[in-house]
Amino acid sequence: MPADWLRLADKPEIAPDFKPHFGYDAIRIPLYLIWAKLDTPDNLKPFKDFWGYFKSAIVRPGLEQPY
Repeated sequence: MPADWLRLADKPEIAPDFKPHFGYDAIRIPLYLIWAKLDTPDNLKPFKDFWGYFKSAIVRPGLEQPY
């Protein structure tokens, strides 16, 4: 799993000022959108695009990316 905080430079790396762990922070925003019933395709697209990198991730059941 990816760390919560990454430094995006020439070579992405774990941000030096943060702990290298995966936690609730990494999924908090899309989870809040779903709970608030604001989970439209446009609102979830950035998260779906990011998690789609991992191929097996699903942002919300029914919105799976065809691979």
